[in-house]
Amino acid sequence: MHPPASRISTLILAVFLGGLTGWTWSSPAYASSETRWSAGGWKGASSTDKAGNLHFCVMEAKYKSGISLLFLQFPSYKLSVGMAAKGWSLDPSGKYRMTLAVDGRLIGSASGVVLPYYRHALWLNLGNNRRVRELLRRGRIMRLLLSGRKYGFNLTGTAVALERLELCVTRALRRSLRQRPPQPQPTPRAPTPEQPAPELPARKVERL
Repeated sequence: MHPPASRISTLILAVFLGGLTGWTWSSPAYASSETRWSAGGWKGASSTDKAGNLHFCVMEAKYKSGISLLFLQFPSYKLSVGMAAKGWSLDPSGKYRMTLAVDGRLIGSASGVVLPYYRHALWLNLGNNRRVRELLRRGRIMRLLLSGRKYGFNLTGTAVALERLELCVTRALRRSLRQRPPQPQPTPRAPTPEQPAPELPARKVERL
């Protein structure tokens, strides 16, 4: 594995996070060990706004095939996996059915996402599926199947790297809380009769 490509497109933020500022691996904002790190052959960094609020944490490794494998984790701890290559020019409106397998075990299939100004990468949302993350941590080979072609990735070092990626999110969230100014305390109100708690809608189970 080699150092990652120089930057992630600002459109990743625009699509996933609603138009926030982009970043580069070499940016001074990531000069400290708290925001830029390496683990298990991966390079990682966090992206925050001027107030210190976390956009996401990301890690990337480049393989001999010329394809980079990326993992992107958000403040909600939702995880996305992406693969990118300089020679790719993918259609953002195209249909890319991706199938994920670990050590020959089929995990599931879902539509891949191509960002308009980052056409050399394809993303797959893994959500908060802990089962999938454990398989990635313990697995040896991950395969992404796309249009009949198999892309294989050695998962050596991924276990420690995924743990470090999650720690990146946790630390960034803690820093954000420490930097946040104290909020005014609400004025106490007279007690009122208890109201029944609203019934929460059933959450849709996330699938690959």
